[in-house]
Amino acid sequence: MKYGKKLASLLLAAAIAVPMTLASIYADESSDKELKASIPFTKTDEAGNKLAGATVEFYKETQFLFKATTRDDGKLNPSDAPKYINEKGELMLKNGDYSYREVKSPSNYMLNTDINKFYVIGDVADSINLENKKIPEGKGQIIIKAIDKKNRNGLEGAEIEIYSKKNGTKNDIVATLNTDSNGNVISSFSQGVADSGIEPVGSGIAINPGTYYIKENKAPQGYYLADKELKIVVNKASQSTVTIEHKLNDGKKPNPQARETGVKIKGINITTNKPMPGLEVAIYMYDNNGKLVEKEIFIGKTGSDGYISSSSLGSNLLSKGVVTLNPGKYVAKLHKLKDAKNHEFTVVKDKVTPLELKTKTISTGLKPGAKKSSPLTKSKRATLAKTGSKNTRALSVLGLGIVAAGVFLVRKK
Repeated sequence: MKYGKKLASLLLAAAIAVPMTLASIYADESSDKELKASIPFTKTDEAGNKLAGATVEFYKETQFLFKATTRDDGKLNPSDAPKYINEKGELMLKNGDYSYREVKSPSNYMLNTDINKFYVIGDVADSINLENKKIPEGKGQIIIKAIDKKNRNGLEGAEIEIYSKKNGTKNDIVATLNTDSNGNVISSFSQGVADSGIEPVGSGIAINPGTYYIKENKAPQGYYLADKELKIVVNKASQSTVTIEHKLNDGKKPNPQARETGVKIKGINITTNKPMPGLEVAIYMYDNNGKLVEKEIFIGKTGSDGYISSSSLGSNLLSKGVVTLNPGKYVAKLHKLKDAKNHEFTVVKDKVTPLELKTKTISTGLKPGAKKSSPLTKSKRATLAKTGSKNTRALSVLGLGIVAAGVFLVRKK
């Protein structure tokens, strides 16, 4: 009887467990067979030519899914991730939030550093085209990234200086860069005096081959300053990468306050000694050989207080009229004004150089307060056409007299 009871208990347990196990298996199969969107993915250059050899990583929200390399037709290779890529090279993804980034570019092309997001909703998503730009002839790409040392996430707000060295000492500033929300340097930047051929190309930065040095001037908010000097060697037609790691600031050792470096220009009317609005001011720099470069690096216009309040060239205008510049020698003068006087000034690190531009004439060549002529204001004596505006009082009296005489005659009749 004892054995019979044990056997019955085992059979009962099996009767319960087997259906549950089968249900779990079928549920997994059903989940795996959930509808997926077919998303065309193509890798091209600016002209639309298909590119092979790019490696792209894909994420669902923040979780890494897979990486794949593009074929000659610009499509993803299915053998790299058969669960997520079909034979056509299309992505096969369920509903959700996704992102992708390029980690290796095709040969002779700039690495696309953007992190791109896309969504699959109702098993539908837009097709994806990831574009690369060619590395400019004779140059290489420099990639700088600021990250959290622990979680490896990109950090926004780091200010980074690139410079060259001569005989082992710091020589000329190449550029001052800032990082975006992904920790990548922004392709618009304040250029220094060093002749490095640095230029923005797509989302990246190209530069002449050579040895450069990188140092952080300002840390991302909430992090310690990573002020260690880093060396980077840039080669022709290739990428060179520097990653700046940051530790969270626990408050025990506050970061030093960032100081502005640049010039604060004020336009002044030499006759009245009052602020001069509307002055268009251009700034020029000296090169490594002490020669003035004729091309403007900044053009701005003075506001009502006489200080520069807007710019049409250069993204280095700070608040309160300060134009941020790297240390060095510069010239400021009125823009597009013949024989405009050169105002030389020097910028020192962590200081703002004050500069006054005293003039009688604004940069358009007009006197202060003068207005351009218009059809209605061709001269000081302009009047409304043929209105008889002179002696209008006498004419009015005469008119009233004629009317009164007419009324008298009518009544008499």
